[in-house]
Amino acid sequence: MMKIIFLILLFSFHPLYAISLLPARNLKTEGDVVRLNSHLVLRQTSGSVKAKAELYGICNRPGRNYRLSYDIRGTGGSSDATGFQFYRLQLFWNAGGREVKRIANDWQDTTKEHFQKKWLDFTAPAEPAQLQLVFQIRGAGGIEVGNLSLTECPEIPKPLFQIEFSPFLYRNSIYATLPAGTVDGRIVCNQKQSGPFKISLCADDGRVIWEKQTGERFSFPAEELPQGKYRLCISNGSTIVTEILHKYPPISSEVVIDSHKRLLVNGKPFRPVFIWSLKKAPYWEDTPEDRALLAQAAEHGVNTLVTRFRDMAHASQVLELAGRFGMKVILMPNSFRNMPLTPEKLAKWKHHLTELLPLPLRQHPALLCYFIADEPLWTGKAREGILAMYHALKEFDPYHPVWINMAPRNEVADLSQYAEAADIFGVDIYPYPAGNSHSGLPDKGLTCVGKYAERMKQSVSGLKPVWMMLQGFAWGDLSGSKAEYPTLAALRFMTWQTLTRHTVPCYWGAHYVKNPDFLNVLYRVTSELEQLAPVLNGIAVAPSPVKVSDPRICFSHWKNAGKEWLLVLNESPSVIMAEFDTPYGKITRKLISQETAVIQLR
Repeated sequence: MMKIIFLILLFSFHPLYAISLLPARNLKTEGDVVRLNSHLVLRQTSGSVKAKAELYGICNRPGRNYRLSYDIRGTGGSSDATGFQFYRLQLFWNAGGREVKRIANDWQDTTKEHFQKKWLDFTAPAEPAQLQLVFQIRGAGGIEVGNLSLTECPEIPKPLFQIEFSPFLYRNSIYATLPAGTVDGRIVCNQKQSGPFKISLCADDGRVIWEKQTGERFSFPAEELPQGKYRLCISNGSTIVTEILHKYPPISSEVVIDSHKRLLVNGKPFRPVFIWSLKKAPYWEDTPEDRALLAQAAEHGVNTLVTRFRDMAHASQVLELAGRFGMKVILMPNSFRNMPLTPEKLAKWKHHLTELLPLPLRQHPALLCYFIADEPLWTGKAREGILAMYHALKEFDPYHPVWINMAPRNEVADLSQYAEAADIFGVDIYPYPAGNSHSGLPDKGLTCVGKYAERMKQSVSGLKPVWMMLQGFAWGDLSGSKAEYPTLAALRFMTWQTLTRHTVPCYWGAHYVKNPDFLNVLYRVTSELEQLAPVLNGIAVAPSPVKVSDPRICFSHWKNAGKEWLLVLNESPSVIMAEFDTPYGKITRKLISQETAVIQLR
């Protein structure tokens, strides 16, 4: 897998200098490669010489940090079921004919619709060496690469220490439906520290509310704090670290996230179940056709819509329409395809939000949260712009969370940087039929869903909800090839992989579906999720005291209203006689391949 590293804490992306690498004299090619001004086009047909473009003799300074950026798109067909074009970029450093270092990246994919901005951050080797870049394509098709440049970036040292709140304090804030008697945390030292810390809580006007000498852990009373903005300052005598805290007043409709990573709507757990999207048109309307679609969806457990609003009047109409069917709304405000997000663009975006959602609509009981970015890393949207949007939206509406969805590519370190720009994080993964290349992991089968769930939990350090966007379509409906829809067994298998990892399953792509029978398959699964609501609205027990005899049996442990359950999945192709060792005795259950079970413990 290509390691596209976003080392936000290490690199500053204010370039010291940047050089364009195309056109270049030092270019070697194999197969069908054409240079068009500042672009390279690699093309390949079945059985032809594999297309390869090599740029060599590129100068870079030893031990310095760089960003290699480029624009890329597919230009031909694809042999993969996804319809994407696969390519590989590899980096080599040579000194006197000797290879000093290499970054051997795996195959990546790109779309045919438009150029995607890609970048790769790296550190040059400590000894002088020249850089060599190699582009290749896999299978029949082609790619076009342009705006290839190398930028030197200065290194920024890590802070000496930072503040972590424990238990998790959602948005560093106290809400009416998420109160806190005390605020507890610890000071994490990135370098060796000596002596005690001084901690102070100050009002926004500078008044000191509370002050104390402390070690690594601290706690201060919060129940009697007046509503408002506060600054928590920690000093070791030479360095001061500041965190902003808020205590918000109550409103008529408040959505927050508790320490168990549950959505709370006015203090009550709410678990979204949605198919994004049920219709091809971009907007929902109060028409007989749309009302019939919503009635059918609500009948099968769907309780949430993902949609856009044209204007304030339409926003009011759709929120009322959703509320009529007992549904919540996830709003996709207009975003920006082109990054970076300039101050002018951000100001325009804020104005758009204000016109779209005045305060009364922000307090509408049907509004659940905001969705601000789909696959931003894969599509080339810089993290800094997404983060600016997130902070602007938090200020505009502190009472509703923000969600970002990622593509199934990149490393945990990269993903973690984007997770900072969201309250809810997740990934889309569409591995059916097994063997297609949508998964960026070695596992190309259905079991990759569980691996991605764990990967995304790691990206948020287990502190934020993870929503898994699962396959609600056939790749053939997008690429024009034979449409193979996930079977009921496959869809349930993928869904339960998310449930056994304490993540939330969602479904994408129904608006592409050409076989109406498949929608009934989706609805069978969403209906099952509705039936599981008494379990899933409870608290996930992690780590669980329950032990299972076979590691191929996955389970999650839940508590709610004095009852306890295990959600169980046999992920193996074998029949397993599983024994569960629980605090209430041993339980034995025979499970065939891909079988699921709900086991009530008490």
